[in-house]
Formats: sequence, C-alpha cells, structure tokens
Amino acid sequence: MNYKIALIRGDGIGPEIVGETVKVIDRIGERYGHTFEYVDVLMGGCAADAVGLSYPEGTAELCRSCGAVLLGAGLPPQAARLATMKAAMSIERMRLIFIRYVLLSLQKI
Repeated sequence: MNYKIALIRGDGIGPEIVGETVKVIDRIGERYGHTFEYVDVLMGGCAADAVGLSYPEGTAELCRSCGAVLLGAGLPPQAARLATMKAAMSIERMRLIFIRYVLLSLQKI
C-alpha cells in the first residue's frame, strides 16, 4: 500500500525528531511492503520566518489531503517572540481541527 503523510517539522528539535521518525517509518514500510509519500508542510515559527505567517493559508487543506500528519513541532530558541506565541496558537488550531479526524481514524484500525 502507498500512504501519504504530511510532515510538519516545526521548530526547535522538531525537524530532527521528524527526520528520525521518517527513517523508522521507511524501515517499517520496507519490512511490510508499504511505501510512503511525504509532503512537507510549514507551520509554527519556521513558517513565520519563511512566509511571515505561523499558520500559512492552505495548511489544513494540505494536511487533509494526506492520510496522516506527523507533527514534530517544538519551540524555537527565540521563544519570547510574538511569532512563537502565534506558532503555539497555530499548533493548537491544527490539533483542534484534526483531533476528530485522528480519533475517527483510530476507530477504523
């Protein structure tokens, strides 16, 4: 089977955690005959730095187009910045949007 996973690498140690998690997922795929397609999604402080918004337009839609979302968000070193507060709010917004989706998906397993 082929699975499409949205990767929100986030800030702080998030990118490192997501990178290592992708390696584990790929090994699982090799073992059980699955393939994974990854879609990078900007959200949080890194998104604010890149495009000026911590929750860029189209983020939720892009994540909904995938079968799963891997969120490795953390807080950047410049945690006192307003952008960081907005990043935390965007993470909470994503959680609220997808919590029902995740719970319904888990019921199918």
